[in-house]
Amino acid sequence: MKPYIIAETACAHDGSINRLKKMIDSVGFSDASAIQFRIFKRESTITKFHPEWNENKKLEISFPNWRNIFKYVRKNFPKLEIISSIPSLYELKFIKKINTDAFKLHSADLNNYDLLRDMAKIGKRIDLSVGASTIEEIENSLNFIKKINPNCEIWLMYGYQLFPTKPNNLNLNLMLEYKKKFKLKVGYQDHSNNFDHNAFSIPAVAIGMGINIIEKHITDDLKRKGTDHESAIEAKKFKKFVDSCNNFKASLGDGKKKVFNEDENKYRLYCKKNIFVNRNLKANTRIKKKYLVLKRSNKIGILADDIDSIIGKKVAKKILKSEQIFVNSLKY
Repeated sequence: MKPYIIAETACAHDGSINRLKKMIDSVGFSDASAIQFRIFKRESTITKFHPEWNENKKLEISFPNWRNIFKYVRKNFPKLEIISSIPSLYELKFIKKINTDAFKLHSADLNNYDLLRDMAKIGKRIDLSVGASTIEEIENSLNFIKKINPNCEIWLMYGYQLFPTKPNNLNLNLMLEYKKKFKLKVGYQDHSNNFDHNAFSIPAVAIGMGINIIEKHITDDLKRKGTDHESAIEAKKFKKFVDSCNNFKASLGDGKKKVFNEDENKYRLYCKKNIFVNRNLKANTRIKKKYLVLKRSNKIGILADDIDSIIGKKVAKKILKSEQIFVNSLKY
């Protein structure tokens, strides 16, 4: 089963529809599982006295434009799931009309019970972000959702909310504790620095730990230095990221011993040591260990493991120095 890879667009579009559509195209051709949109009105998230009040207006995309964006994804990339990250009932009312595949709830809204209630009633999967949240906060949210809708599917999304995140801050093992405690699927939200190897290596570690849901920020162009660019992969390179994650997962295998495949049998033929003689042996000579040496061969004869089993056996016909011993070389 391939990892479920989410392309988080967040506000990397910086309010540009064309920029966002280019990002959608790259994600659509990347074999990613889902694309995530942050749909909001600034009035729903911050006060007008907030220092980022004016900047947030530049990041907004209007509801009519979001409707067209959803249509664009559905038409061009029907297999790509859409996850809607929303901050309030105002956006939820709109999203109900255009049919999302799942919801993303920011950790800031774990105790936003009005939003949790109406979201749970819809019955779509809820991806619950739990970064910088206490166990009690997570438990309260989960219990509330299950009380409203016992059948609601919930994923816990873990990440360290710093852009970019330093590896020593991650504490990835906490995800395993969440899996054990809550018995739910747990995903990893990666905010690693995309100007070094961590953008690929840290998700690989998460996959190796058994985490099968990976969320990664994308942007249109790192040179532009747009919103959240420090932890975002360029959309045109997202296929490489998805392919890497799939390869990370495939490399784990299932841990079960299997029959050797063609490549492995070729390697065994190439590297396994067989038994040779280090002198000329006449017919009926009894084999002694001092007559034998181990060497690689391009033919499988009698392997090193079986050397003791042929000691004392008689040679069936003359064997010349440096020749390989086969079963029919001996009398049984």
